[in-house]
Amino acid sequence: MLALLLPLLAGFHLHRHHPCSGHAGEVCSAPQDFAPDPWSTTDPRTLGFRTVERSKTAPVEETWMHPDLTPKPTAEWWENMVLTKGDINGNGNGFVIPYIVDPKPYGIKIAIPFPLAVSETIYENGFDTLVLVTNFGAGANFDGGYKVVRSDKLSLDLVWGKPGEGMKCILMRGSPYLTCEYDGIKPAFNAPQMMTTFTVDDEPANCKEGPHTGSRFLLSFVQSDETWIIYSEFPITMACESDASWSSLQATEPFQGVVRAALGNNCTSGRSAFHCDAMPPLAKPSPPVFVKHLDAHAHVYAVGAELSFSKDEATGTGAVHYQWEKRAFNGTDASTPLIFHQMVHHRLTEVVGSELLEPDLHSSVSIHGPSWLAAGDEWAVTYKLPEVMWHPPRPVRADRLDEVVKQLEADKDFLPPLNYQLGAGDPYNAGKMLSRMARVALIAEHVERKDIADHVLDLLQPLADMYLNASAANYFLYDASWGGLISCGCVYDDCGGKCLPHCNKGGDEDFCPCLTDPGMDFGNGFYNDHHFHYGYHLYAYATLAHFRPEWAAKNKEKILLFARDFANPSEDDKHFPVWRNKDWYLGFSWASGIALAAGQPFRNGRNQESTSESINAYYALQLLGDALGDDRMRTIGQIATAAELHSADTYWHMDEHSVVYPEIIKKNKIMGILWQNLAQYQTWFGGQPFMVHGIQIIPITPISELNHHLHWTCQEYPLFKKSCGGGGQCLTDGWITFVTLDRAVFDPDGAWKEAIALSDSVFSGQSPAGNGNSRANTLHWIATRPENVSCEDDDGADGHKHLQASLGPAPRGRTPAHWGIRAASVGLVGLAVVGVASALLATRVRAQLGPLLR
Repeated sequence: MLALLLPLLAGFHLHRHHPCSGHAGEVCSAPQDFAPDPWSTTDPRTLGFRTVERSKTAPVEETWMHPDLTPKPTAEWWENMVLTKGDINGNGNGFVIPYIVDPKPYGIKIAIPFPLAVSETIYENGFDTLVLVTNFGAGANFDGGYKVVRSDKLSLDLVWGKPGEGMKCILMRGSPYLTCEYDGIKPAFNAPQMMTTFTVDDEPANCKEGPHTGSRFLLSFVQSDETWIIYSEFPITMACESDASWSSLQATEPFQGVVRAALGNNCTSGRSAFHCDAMPPLAKPSPPVFVKHLDAHAHVYAVGAELSFSKDEATGTGAVHYQWEKRAFNGTDASTPLIFHQMVHHRLTEVVGSELLEPDLHSSVSIHGPSWLAAGDEWAVTYKLPEVMWHPPRPVRADRLDEVVKQLEADKDFLPPLNYQLGAGDPYNAGKMLSRMARVALIAEHVERKDIADHVLDLLQPLADMYLNASAANYFLYDASWGGLISCGCVYDDCGGKCLPHCNKGGDEDFCPCLTDPGMDFGNGFYNDHHFHYGYHLYAYATLAHFRPEWAAKNKEKILLFARDFANPSEDDKHFPVWRNKDWYLGFSWASGIALAAGQPFRNGRNQESTSESINAYYALQLLGDALGDDRMRTIGQIATAAELHSADTYWHMDEHSVVYPEIIKKNKIMGILWQNLAQYQTWFGGQPFMVHGIQIIPITPISELNHHLHWTCQEYPLFKKSCGGGGQCLTDGWITFVTLDRAVFDPDGAWKEAIALSDSVFSGQSPAGNGNSRANTLHWIATRPENVSCEDDDGADGHKHLQASLGPAPRGRTPAHWGIRAASVGLVGLAVVGVASALLATRVRAQLGPLLR
């Protein structure tokens, strides 16, 4: 397959990484790497940006093997593991998929999530940290606990102990196995549960009559109803213990080699209160259909992964390649393919190089929907590339052109409020308003009014220069500890109108409140929402580069800093982490950074709210590549945009075909905040539905039409419209404009009338939702929508939603009442099952971070 891809990779750099390590007895294959070169490797400190060392003012824990190493990831799926402080149950968890893994001083604690519809607006991964867990690692704690030693976009290595007396566990995204390499210590696997079945190399055994020697150990437990299989690279002798509340396997001698653990069944006897299809005692055991696959592939394992990209010009598609570095147990067949879980979004596109093992049976389920086991050593996840570039694919309707031009004349003089003109405002709203001005210039180009475009660009360029030259009152600086571009922050002060506006630094010119206040600038200094913030900035800078190539050439390295911060594609750029926000396994991004609540990371894990702003960020990267004549950047921006669009449509947009969410949840038609372990129909700044819908729409640009399918919009719009009602906060905050823009997808004539009648206040620079949108942009969007469309004409076949019906039914909406009845039926009434935080807790925690208006 790789040979077939080579002709398609024009402009992509070819090199190799991760050579075989020489591990005794290994059979190794190093993947070919089609990863691109970095956008730049220029040190930000040479570009006039102030530098800060902040090890004392940001959470840097002893869990890093090399705490002084820069750059550090700030939004990875495993971030909680390095942010947690102390041995707190659950706070340091990472959803590896399909397991929730919580590192401990002895190894890893493993929980199997059970999706729970807490209410009509909250859907969470419940998981127990007390009883329904298993532990994998060593029999005793290690001094110093665990440390992170290596990571890539699909995997993480944790180590305990030291050479000759330690172990390394490889957490691989989507793997049905948990894999640990042992170096001179005794492996252990245990659970606070009673064992019911025990076999050694497929032969029944009596636990207490050991020790037992073998390479495959199978254990079934009463309380969780789970069956686990332990695979050892070499025969190992295990001591076995079991009573009503504890079961344990532990090697009798130090071991050198690999041990793997895999869940074979979570409804072994029909008694699971959380995973069986029916309520005990009526539930029937699930057949162990996946055990044969686990057995067949257990001897091959991945130790790392690389991402690369390709483009097929003939089909207009691009692909992100998961390329795993593979090893095999000593003396086994290394040609056996690896197996991983495919998620719903994988199933809804083509994944070249993979083969589903049981296409009609999902192997796990979580709040991210079902998943299926698939085999293959390299996957190429293929996306249709967005053809939309600077302008919509249709001209402005002739009968509306005059009104659009008239509004351009009215909007061409817009400038942000004074504090933003001084660069004293937060980078998020600043970016929104710079982007707003850029849109007006591009609309002027679309209707061939170069004079208006030039006028707007003359106003925009000085504002852009202010940020690029680090001369804004709230300037950007380079964080040399974590590796990122962050805002200084500004305590704005005009002495009640009696002095010139300025940032009050309390007499210390180096004072930057963003370094210590995770609520300042929406958490920018703690790496919250960087792709949102810098996506807006990048859109504005790309637009200036599009019109003014000389300006772009002069400022190229400074512009690239904003792209490198959230979309650096290469480890060769030593100043920024690779793809800060993007989760390429799930296709979408995580917005949360390194802020803590009460000294701990959020127990729900990573989260993202606004998919439309995330899409905008990668769209801006695509446009910047086009403006700079960088085909690699444009293509990779297209692939990143396509992935974000596809996963937003899968995990945030819900219609009757969705298989991710149960009926009680998907009737909301849209998701607000998606965490690793929690999905909420609300926003960070409020719970009104119009806020939830609106934040998934802003900003409106030409790419937005790929995020607003007719079928889904026709179902989502009535809830948006009903919640807004045309007044109150929906009007005063400017959300009402986006109700109108939403309507334009299926009723452009009605939307046009509404837009003309909208109050000027909803487009004000003071409007929290509307300050990034102009009336000219509103009219232009409506005037470029397809004509003669309506919800009555929609057959429900657009997008990929109709494909979901082939994946089986949506999950059942298990509620707390149902959950409690089921628990009681198997005698677990007294069990302290600890789920993730509820929406109310999330709101309280967020409040501790300060007033994040967005």
